[in-house]
Amino acid sequence: MTASPSPANAVTFRQAAAGDAEELLKLQYLCYQPEAELYGHGIQPLTQPLHEVAAEIEGGPAFVAEQGGFIVGGVRCRFEGDVMHLGKLICHPRVQRQGIGARLMALAEQCARQRPSVKAVVLFTGARSAATVRRTPCRRILCGCARNLYGRNPSCGPAAVTET
Repeated sequence: MTASPSPANAVTFRQAAAGDAEELLKLQYLCYQPEAELYGHGIQPLTQPLHEVAAEIEGGPAFVAEQGGFIVGGVRCRFEGDVMHLGKLICHPRVQRQGIGARLMALAEQCARQRPSVKAVVLFTGARSAATVRRTPCRRILCGCARNLYGRNPSCGPAAVTET
């Protein structure tokens, strides 16, 4: 018989609030260290100021995952025409591979479905971020690099579009 997780260890999901910006920025800095090894430490997630994180949350939607009173994951979204862009999908290293990122993406997709004008959901990742692309449920999300919204770029991994 397996023990069920205690309520203190349960992961809860909610829409992000402006007051989450500082904690999200610290988590972002931690989570983007592997990307910094690939691209250099001047990447935007490591140099982004707090007021920009707050603006992304306010411009939302944005979602967070909490465990034990701490934010352990997050995703920020923005709408551009008929596309919802997902960015800064992060999970604390100690809770990765537990479905938290997939649940955050599902919340974003659900939000997109509530807007009839949205035709696609796009998750941006860098061309050298093979691990990110492998973990993405690409049957539902278009994975792409900067400017590669609808096509398939072999250096970016597989591409698929969410049907809304």
